[in-house]
Amino acid sequence: MSRVLLLLGLLGLSTLSARAQQVRVGVGVSIEPLANFVSSVPDDPSAFSLFAPSLYVPVTVGPFRLEPELSLVRDAASLNDETESSSRLRLGVGLFYYNQHRDMAALYVGARLGLVRTVIDRVFLDETATRLDYVFAPTLGGEHYVGDLSLGVESQLQYSQIGNFFEGGDTSRSQLLVRALLFVRYHF
Repeated sequence: MSRVLLLLGLLGLSTLSARAQQVRVGVGVSIEPLANFVSSVPDDPSAFSLFAPSLYVPVTVGPFRLEPELSLVRDAASLNDETESSSRLRLGVGLFYYNQHRDMAALYVGARLGLVRTVIDRVFLDETATRLDYVFAPTLGGEHYVGDLSLGVESQLQYSQIGNFFEGGDTSRSQLLVRALLFVRYHF
């Protein structure tokens, strides 16, 4: 029995090893076209950047895709010598089972994890507030290839644990929302 399991394990590893030799790296960008119509966090001055365009680096190895994500948005407003600025940095990674059909289309399913750091600076009050949010999003997506370029769509059911702007704050917020993203990726 142990020999059969060992043989099956070696066969599985050799199959995975053969597929793992097919490494494809790319670069991509996403936008969320519906984000401006839906307020995700009521009364949050930094909500403008929650759905900022993001930069991705898809690394596809056999049937799996690892996709780091980076997004940075900064906004400033001034009224009567009162200046307020907000910035949001989003760092994340997605891990997916990736199934490519011929050379034209692919589907993927998995999840994205991320951290979102928000800083609000109110110069007129000499006040700076920082918050850290945690994001988990089960994800389903697909893309269509035109040569090395792919156009894709992605749907996420995103859960966010929203941090506090003030240390020692005892309020805890979370949110659950559906996101729809459009992607353009170039694969080397």
